[in-house]
Amino acid sequence: MKVAKMSESIALVSDAWHLRTDVYTSLGVFGGLILIRLTGYELLDPLLAIIVAVIILQ
Repeated sequence: MKVAKMSESIALVSDAWHLRTDVYTSLGVFGGLILIRLTGYELLDPLLAIIVAVIILQ
């Protein structure tokens, strides 16, 4: 993102945001799987997905 802003490249900014959302979704899935494995509460998966979606929408 830093390089995208320095170069004022719309394409790099877009790619940086895309990469950031990929990281958030991957961390959400990984975290959800770990929490389900540790707690056994399968309801945590959709709740975590909603939280990740809200973070991405901001």
